[in-house]
Amino acid sequence: MNTPNSRTIQLLERLQPYFNGMGDPVRQQIIVLLIDKKSTLGR
Repeated sequence: MNTPNSRTIQLLERLQPYFNGMGDPVRQQIIVLLIDKKSTLGR
């Protein structure tokens, strides 16, 4: 089952090393943007 959600999670897992290298503030911003996008798409 390859839902858009699972694809997003796979992508995030692949990008995890880069996020760790960037530091927390950037990572939190990206997560906020992703959640924001998800909630606006869900409407």
